Amino acid sequence: MTIMRLVRVNNDDPPSRTRLRCAAIMEALQPGFGDADRVSRVPMPVIRVTRKTGAETLQPGNGRFDDQEIGKDGHRLCARTFKTASAAALGSGTMMYPTKTALVIRADLLSWQIANVAAFLSGGLAGTYPEIVGEPYCDGDGRLYTPMIREPVFVYGATSAELARTHGRALNRGIRFAIYTEPLFKTTNDADNRANVAATATAGLDLVGLGFHADRKIIDKITGGLKFLA
Repeated sequence: MTIMRLVRVNNDDPPSRTRLRCAAIMEALQPGFGDADRVSRVPMPVIRVTRKTGAETLQPGNGRFDDQEIGKDGHRLCARTFKTASAAALGSGTMMYPTKTALVIRADLLSWQIANVAAFLSGGLAGTYPEIVGEPYCDGDGRLYTPMIREPVFVYGATSAELARTHGRALNRGIRFAIYTEPLFKTTNDADNRANVAATATAGLDLVGLGFHADRKIIDKITGGLKFLA
């Protein structure tokens, strides 16, 4: 993405209203002319989608974008722009990250236990790797909500033996990761959780969940052989 100097505006009737409470750029970037490295993401409405890539004349609308249907098949479209992405990624509307986030949870847990473990592991990863947290959400009325993890979280199921094997692989690769053990279902606060883990040797940890974030290739090695949690 390149920053260009604005010379003039031929039509001051934009295709949709500006919501000041929902800024396009959520941080004070202050990029200079021609400086693309300090630009993050800028959302914008789709006015028209062409079949071929190329320059074309803009056709400003009547100020009603929200109830306007765009696209050959009548589906509402949403424009997403990224600072860096491959042509294939942009074409599919997704962005591939060089990192990967994965949870490995014991498959025989009860439903509420699986949800509980996934929540705690995800919180641990977000606290340790703040770069995986995305931008705040904003609804159509300008109300702000908290950010979420910016990239997909892959959730794998495993047996106790597979959890132990995966834990060992992660240790051998020297990454920092999150764990959840069986006794933590019976504790009620973080201090007791940490005390329980601290009193248990590595080999004696009764693992029910692991959370990872690292280079994509490293995570693939660590989770190799596991299947997604059904």
